[in-house]
Amino acid sequence: MLYQGPLFHSYELGSQSNQDPYTILWQDGFTSPNLNGWNSVNAAFHKAGGCNQTSGKCLELVSTGSRYAGAISKTQFDPSSASGKEFGINMFWSAALNAFSMKVYLTTNNTIASNPTYDPYNDKQVALIMQTIGDGSNTQWKVFIQNTLSISASDLDSGACGPGNVCWASGTETQATGSFSSIALNFTGSSGTGAYSGASTGNFGFSLTSTILGKSLPPFQFQAINYYLGVWLAGNPARTIDFNTADNTLACAVSINGVTQAIDCMTTAVELPVSSASSPTVPTIDTGGFFGPIIKALISIGVFIAQNIISFLAFLANTLFPVLATVFGILANALVGALNAIGNFFGLGNIGTTIQSFFTGVGNFLVNGVGAILSQITNAGSFVVNGITAFVNIAGTYWAKITSFFTALGNLLSIIGTVFNDFLSLGAFSGSLALFMDWTWGMYKTYDEGTEVVHRWLDVNENVFLKVGTVAYMLGDHLFTVILKVKQLIVQWV
Repeated sequence: MLYQGPLFHSYELGSQSNQDPYTILWQDGFTSPNLNGWNSVNAAFHKAGGCNQTSGKCLELVSTGSRYAGAISKTQFDPSSASGKEFGINMFWSAALNAFSMKVYLTTNNTIASNPTYDPYNDKQVALIMQTIGDGSNTQWKVFIQNTLSISASDLDSGACGPGNVCWASGTETQATGSFSSIALNFTGSSGTGAYSGASTGNFGFSLTSTILGKSLPPFQFQAINYYLGVWLAGNPARTIDFNTADNTLACAVSINGVTQAIDCMTTAVELPVSSASSPTVPTIDTGGFFGPIIKALISIGVFIAQNIISFLAFLANTLFPVLATVFGILANALVGALNAIGNFFGLGNIGTTIQSFFTGVGNFLVNGVGAILSQITNAGSFVVNGITAFVNIAGTYWAKITSFFTALGNLLSIIGTVFNDFLSLGAFSGSLALFMDWTWGMYKTYDEGTEVVHRWLDVNENVFLKVGTVAYMLGDHLFTVILKVKQLIVQWV
């Protein structure tokens, strides 16, 4: 069986030599030989030797033909310390080579669902799911991550997997009687050139080979929120699966960030990946001689001050900034709600949502549009260079250079189209929003300069509307005259 192979090794608890330092957020070694720390259905605890697929302690799920099996921890954990680090979930399961469907998930609610066909995939309070489905020969795994805890993964799932989708990553492994279900979500924001630099990784097979899930920041919501760990096994047909526990004698060996890590099974942890970083060279300073003690004291004072400044900045980054971000989000939502109320009162509709969408569009334009324009400017440079080169070398490589020239010309047309589309995407102002902005401008000028501004504001609006009416009347009168003349001509011809 797999537990006798190279997947597991014995480690002394707390030994982290040659490992990235990690902090345990939650784990269960079942020091009390029961399920008192879990809310469960169709679940059992087994001591070492009592599990079907492993020699250690295990939490065993046994589903039936009419009901799922599941367990949710009674103790929650706070993952907010993952900022600037990696957040990991480390599990190992064992099951017979049959078809089955299993999930390891994080939820904000640890109540066991009474619905016999409950599935975390449909639960609006589940933020992360590691799904494994086996057919007896292979297992297909998916990682679902969503940061809106009012919408279930099933509601957001388009069927596609990858960054930007609720199905964040997927893959296939050869099915075995035991496999990892482990991920390390990378929140370091690293942009190095190494294969694993800034990468979130996972291990869903029975070897120590990790898979890169993505290099963009995971959409997992980990600030100002607590989670419970849950495990789930589908029923119909009845199936059995064992999850290894953190029993302090058997550790899961999993490859994270390209380095083999030893972390207890049934554990959530935060780690700081430093294994791939090189230590800076520290200059040697001569502290001998008459001024030696003075220089040494100044260096010690400087190091002390620098360490405290760094510690203070780290405190701000980990504590204050997330709070400010939460407060700002609350205030922004309150402002949108207030503007919507004002707009509905005046019959203008949800102007707060409209303004929010407008500035979101501006932001998207700055992030995506400007980048696209800059990219196309590069293509424009390519157009100029290729064009000049084509004409200079036209005698020797006529057709090749002309082809390159027209390719660059196509890039120039793409530039124009990109810029045109990006600016058009910002031009969707509604009439109601225009009226509201005009009214807001008038009220602001009145507050800023006094009541005499009201007359100027009224004059501007009067001129605008009267001129619009005058122009409309002139156009209508002119069209009517043209129609009348055409009719007279037709009558004369007839």
